[in-house]
Amino acid sequence: MVNNWGYLGIKIDADLYGCRVVPDDLELIKRGMLSAANLANMNVVGEDFHKFHPQGLSGHLTLAESHMDVSIWPEYRFAEIDIRSCGDNAEPDRAMIHLINIFQPSEGWVERRYTGIFDQKRTPSGLYLPPSEHPRTVTYSLNDYIAFVDSSRTEKSRL
Repeated sequence: MVNNWGYLGIKIDADLYGCRVVPDDLELIKRGMLSAANLANMNVVGEDFHKFHPQGLSGHLTLAESHMDVSIWPEYRFAEIDIRSCGDNAEPDRAMIHLINIFQPSEGWVERRYTGIFDQKRTPSGLYLPPSEHPRTVTYSLNDYIAFVDSSRTEKSRL
């Protein structure tokens, strides 16, 4: 079902470089991901975590709203995060900020992509067409993303 904003879901990806904290501890990452899901009003329905040898790990949460993945390469001080959500009440940016704060990267980028964008235009067969004026994907530097989330929170608090 299309939500109130005219799209089905959002995908947020981050590549985090120069992480000051790159835990190679599966339980620590699991707790961090579960708390991120909780903070973002996302409902965990499954989980899978794997530790690689000699180092590195991947974690996956299956969410009622979609999923959350984290992969870590400690030898490169690098972490990759992927969050997808289609829930109206979910706040995936809150989850992303929480995970970014765990890793404390020196730099990185975040990409937000809207999926299933719809407007009122339909093809003759009845399919919706995406509006051309809507930015489907926006890529931010790490600092710009944090500023974007902070400004979004401020705007929501005014409403």
